[in-house]
Amino acid sequence: AMCRSVRKQGGEPVILRKHASRCVEKDFVGLDGVIVMGNDEDINPACYGQECHPRTVVESNAARADYEEKLIAFALTANVPLL
Repeated sequence: AMCRSVRKQGGEPVILRKHASRCVEKDFVGLDGVIVMGNDEDINPACYGQECHPRTVVESNAARADYEEKLIAFALTANVPLL
């Protein structure tokens, strides 16, 4: 549904998978914006010096969490639209 919505607005979606082998700087070439898709897991509170709440479900794919954190930081630094 998200890809369809991007195309409907004239964009071409680029799906970035296999996070452990990706390089944010290379992936960013040619992107006009970034949409970070959510999931059912949470960012690890330890990243912010906090302890997990008993109901917190920490992201089990550490490579994805790390990649997305770098992607978001890069987008903010480059002043690229980010959702």
